[in-house]
Amino acid sequence: MEFAVEQVLTQIVAFLVMFLVLKKFAWKPLLHLMDERKRLIADDFALIKSQKEEIRKIKEDYKNKLKAIEDEGKVKIREAEQKGLDLAEEITNEARGKAQGILNKAQLEMEKEIVAAKNHLKDQVVTISMNLAKKIIHKEIDGDKHKELIQEAQEALEQVDQ
Repeated sequence: MEFAVEQVLTQIVAFLVMFLVLKKFAWKPLLHLMDERKRLIADDFALIKSQKEEIRKIKEDYKNKLKAIEDEGKVKIREAEQKGLDLAEEITNEARGKAQGILNKAQLEMEKEIVAAKNHLKDQVVTISMNLAKKIIHKEIDGDKHKELIQEAQEALEQVDQ
């Protein structure tokens, strides 16, 4: 490989010409753009710093408002709890009243059923007594005697109930 001095000299000259052209036409605008960009970045940082301070103030204001809302919410919750307790007590009292009414009604119905059962039992006892009496005397009793026996059986049953 041969060393070509002419080529090296031509490339050095071309490099120097290119360097001078770039220095005059490209580097100055490039440096100017970089300085402008540097200034814009510094302005942006200053703006960001002021916005951070503003955000901090807004955040503090929101914290205070949130605290006030939480306090108000706690008060409303306590009020709602008290209303709920009052309503529960009212419903409980109403339910107790209704339950007592149902118990009273059931007791009256039970007493009616007991009276009806006693009357039915009396009728059955009379019927059994008459059938037994027929078997004992092997004959039919007349109507007056029949009524008299029924009356006596009822009085005996009433004495037993008491």
